[in-house]
Amino acid sequence: MLEPERLRLKKENTTLLEETEEKTDSFVNQPEKDKERDIILGAALEKNEQQLERHGVKWQDDNPSLPPGKEQGWKKTERFRLESLKSQFTQKKGENGI
Repeated sequence: MLEPERLRLKKENTTLLEETEEKTDSFVNQPEKDKERDIILGAALEKNEQQLERHGVKWQDDNPSLPPGKEQGWKKTERFRLESLKSQFTQKKGENGI
């Protein structure tokens, strides 16, 4: 009767040890994954900034007679979008401790 109980406990301990090792590996590797994701997000943000700038210049070239108030409104909207993206990126970096 002691032998089956010993085998059950041994199996249970082995399972717990495996789970602990898996969680430790996940915990150790997570910062690297977060860093890679942040690099990708940073590159995407930079690309979007460049695209916004190019589209803004092209749009201004295509609409030179736009009333000043409309142009200022457009610029304000684009600045807000850009600042929002930057804020989200900074917040994500802060959450990940990078």
